[in-house]
Amino acid sequence: MAGQGLTRFYGSVFRRRIDSSVLIRDGSGAVLVVRDGEGPWALPGGVVKAGEDPRSAAARKASAVLGDRVTSGRMLVFDCSVAPAPADGALAFVYDGGSVAAATREFRAAGGSVQARFLSVADCVILLEPPEVARLAAGLSALELQDVAELVDGQPVTAAISHRAEAPAMMPRLPEVSHLLG
Repeated sequence: MAGQGLTRFYGSVFRRRIDSSVLIRDGSGAVLVVRDGEGPWALPGGVVKAGEDPRSAAARKASAVLGDRVTSGRMLVFDCSVAPAPADGALAFVYDGGSVAAATREFRAAGGSVQARFLSVADCVILLEPPEVARLAAGLSALELQDVAELVDGQPVTAAISHRAEAPAMMPRLPEVSHLLG
């Protein structure tokens, strides 16, 4: 009985949803967004299943829309949500899905239940939810800079990195190896 209580406790403390999506563009730079039924518009992707890695999950979800033409390239964005939320926070990954030749601007997939559109970035900003807009902006920037963007609650963590210099040293300087430690 005590084991079940601990399992429930640790499950509630360490529970995080993991989302994974793909940033796919067409030749003109428009971004693919999808919506399942009447849900919100988002980048193609979804929740990572148990036993699945985020990159494979992103490719699986995007392939449901575009078929086997989609591969998940390098990671562009990592976003950790820590703000109070009903889902106890989430980890979100965005991968580079590359560019595809799109003959149409709007179509349906997955038996007609999924709507998909290629939209300009300006239209995406209007249509997508704020966390998705933050990840899209970070992903586009990461593509341009050949970098990976790290976000916390949709905000870049560059300010947090500058505090590292103020942190105390974990071990004392040793005179004979100080030049090696920097």
